[in-house]
Amino acid sequence: TGLKFSNKAEVGDIGNHGRFKGRPYPFGHAVLEAPEVMTLGKLDWLLDSVTPHKATLKQLGVTDGKVHVTYAYDSQCNLEYPPEIVEKLAKLGFAFTITCYQDES
Repeated sequence: TGLKFSNKAEVGDIGNHGRFKGRPYPFGHAVLEAPEVMTLGKLDWLLDSVTPHKATLKQLGVTDGKVHVTYAYDSQCNLEYPPEIVEKLAKLGFAFTITCYQDES
């Protein structure tokens, strides 16, 4: 696919952090992050990067794909996605998760 995944683990690998620290992972996983230099459009970049490879990822064993975004906020957290992004998310067919946290810095 040409995609560069990080935080990769195969089924049975011993976890080194999180809920599986010191225990074997019951599933494989990998993370694809948008380039740090991007300030806007990271979600769009991610969807445009992954969607063309959806069939290949499934052939490689992806059964539970997720798109996860994390937002830091300082006073209020409102999220709005344009219809084009929502359409891309639906077309990909992966779960969509969001984490928001207050960043006082």
